[in-house]
Formats: sequence, structure tokens, C-alpha cells
Amino acid sequence: MFYNFLVDPKDRDFLRYLWSDNTQKLKTYRMKVHLFGAKSSPAVATFGLRQIAHDNKALSSKAAHFICRDFYVDDGLTSVSSEEEAIELITRARQICEKGNLRLHKFISNSSAILTALPESERSVQNTELFAGNLPEQRTLGLQWSTRNDVFKFINNVKTKPDTKRGILSVVSQLYDPLGFIAPFTLTGKLILQKINKEDSDWDKPVSADISREWEKWLQKLPEIESISIPRCYKPKDFGVVSERQLHHFCDASDNGMGACSYLRQVNEQGEVHVSLVLAKSKVIPSKGLYTTPRLELMSAVMATQLSITLRKELDLSIDQEYFWTDSIITLGRINNDATKFTTFISNRLKIIHDRTQNSQWFHISGDQNPADIASRGKPCDELKSTI
Repeated sequence: MFYNFLVDPKDRDFLRYLWSDNTQKLKTYRMKVHLFGAKSSPAVATFGLRQIAHDNKALSSKAAHFICRDFYVDDGLTSVSSEEEAIELITRARQICEKGNLRLHKFISNSSAILTALPESERSVQNTELFAGNLPEQRTLGLQWSTRNDVFKFINNVKTKPDTKRGILSVVSQLYDPLGFIAPFTLTGKLILQKINKEDSDWDKPVSADISREWEKWLQKLPEIESISIPRCYKPKDFGVVSERQLHHFCDASDNGMGACSYLRQVNEQGEVHVSLVLAKSKVIPSKGLYTTPRLELMSAVMATQLSITLRKELDLSIDQEYFWTDSIITLGRINNDATKFTTFISNRLKIIHDRTQNSQWFHISGDQNPADIASRGKPCDELKSTI
């Protein structure tokens, strides 16, 4: 994608390089296009792609919106309600990109009808795979997508490392989970790292026997992430027309960490309800500083507020109502208290909550009913399937 965008002539001196030809003489060249390795290339290419969509939005406002909103550099991901609409969107998006001499291709879909409507050269699957019904799994924006079952999955391709601080950090960091589907499991790995940091051990020195046993136990559960699958769609295929959408945000804190999760609750015209996990996040408690349980509960409420901000910005769905849930009476009291002058620490966090939510949106939930409880305490993979 980067090679499709020219560098301004006055900036090409920044991309000079030396090259040796067959005569072994060094020659100086300049790149005329943006290259891999330059930090500016993704931003320039993204800007160029969006400018092409903006300049040609008369062809299709929906396709232009898709290019501007649903692309991450050169990967685009979106959903539509019908196969006909998808084919039209693909056709118009390709036409818009062609206006800027960009080729939009390597399409994949959970619908064989959509792929059949495209030339084989523009698909990421061959005819033999398509007509045999063997739609492959794809890696989409870092997530493993099983197009046949239309679910997100996790692949255990983590390379084991020595039981050292460096090795354990490397393994935990290899788990890519931007939506927080396995955040409770990842939290337990981060807690082990925190224990190692407290021991102030050397980066390449073997960890203590106690931590090593705990780490081996965590590694034994790691392959079970492959058994977890998350439906890509927020509603079942035959759910029908949605009449109401609500976002419910839950937060909690414990001695181990803080967690928050957001669920989308949808009601169709027949009154049927479907709930799906949208986003989750967990953090270990900072090792430095004095954090009481009430303070941690307030910090988790800020996490829930931040999830709300992100979802309101990124979800292209109309949300009718939004609710926030915590099992901390003290946190609710502080949020609804407009008379007391709190300390700077508390006041700053209450300001974040008050600026972005209404007091009437906050409610109490018992601890045993709070789904954020496992995000703050951690949980093995084999116990996560029933909670996603």
C-alpha cells in the first residue's frame, strides 16, 4: 500500500540510500514512494486513502464511509445486513479506490454467495476452496476469524521461553487480545510478572521455585484458549429487526486487580432479548502507592467510563440507553455526593465520571452477579467459556 503514494519531491532527500551495482561502486538513490520501516508511512497512506474516499464520495456515500471509518491502514472490516448490500458496497469501494489507482482486493466473507460474485483474482480464497465449502480461517486485524462458523478464535502459537523474568514477559506479551475476551486469563499471567518484579530479580536469572510452579500451572492452561470462540455478530442471524439497544458497563476491583466489561443488550420487535460481550479490560493493581479498596473501586468505575467513551465513538449503532453497574456502595455514594469536598485523587476521578455520565446512570449490583468480578480476580481459560 505504501508504494502507491508518492513522496513530495522536496522531502525525498530524507529517503536517500546507498546502493552497490555490479561495478562495486556506490551510488546514491532516493525513494520516490513511501517505504516500509518509516514511521510516517502508515499515517501518510491512511490519509491518502481517506482523501480518495472523500474526493469520490459522490460515487457512494456508504462506500466512502466504509473506507474512512472501517479501515486500519490497508485492512477493512465491516458488516451489512444482506448479501446484495455487501456486493454493492464492495463494487463501489473498489470503484472509489480505482480513482486513486489503488487496487482493493483479497476479499473474504462468511458468505459464499458474496465471494462467488467476485473475480477469483480479487478473493483471498481459491475456487477449489470456495466450491468445496472449505472457507479458511483468516487473520483479520490481529484476530483469528473462522469464516465458516463466523466466530473469532484464539490460536496458541506462543513460543515457550525460559522461566526467567525476560522469558515470562515475552510469553505474556504474545497474547493479542484487543477486545479483552480472555482478559481474566491474561490478568493471572500479569500477576505472576508483578510478583517477579517485587522480588527484584535479574532479567535472565531463573525465578524462584514458588513462582516457577505458578508459572507452569498457567502455561498448562494456555492451550485451552483454542477452545474459546466468540460470535463475530452482536446478534443471532435470525434475530430480526432490533427495536432497542442498551449498553451495560460493569466494574469491579479486588486485591489482585481492576476490571471492567461492556455488554450490548438488544431487543427485537417480538420482545426477545440477546446480550453479547463487546469489550473488556483488566489491570493489575499498581505495586507502588497506597491504594485502598474504595479507591480501587473508584478507579475501576473510571475504567468503565472509558470503555463507554470508546464504544460510543467506535460503534456505528444507535444506543438508546446506557447503564453503569458497580458492587461498591462507597463508589456510588461518592458519585452521587455533590456536597463533600474530596481529596485531589478522588476529585480528579469523579470529574472524569461526571463529565461523561449522569448520576442517574449508575446502579448497584451484588458482587456475585457482577461479571467484572472475574476480570478483576482472574480466571482459568477452561472456566471462561461460560462467561463470554
